Amino acid sequence: MSEVPPKNFNDQFVKDLLNDDVKDLNQLKWIFDGKKIPEGYDFKGKMKEAIEKMDIPNEALEKFKKRSAEALKNDIIKNFDNIFQVK
Repeated sequence: MSEVPPKNFNDQFVKDLLNDDVKDLNQLKWIFDGKKIPEGYDFKGKMKEAIEKMDIPNEALEKFKKRSAEALKNDIIKNFDNIFQVK
């Protein structure tokens, strides 16, 4: 099994947040291979834990017009099913 979330999740996701082409969280798409995630694995729970632990740079807060990292993390979690998919 691949590690979920990946070891470099924070760095990769922040890179995606800061991508000039991404203007809205709904433009972010992370697709995971369902064959690599064992049955019964708490995918959503583990991903939410990783989101809550993320280090969000001020640049991302400014870009998405958020006052705090928690506000941006909450928006990411609110849009979870649009951003993170298992296929």
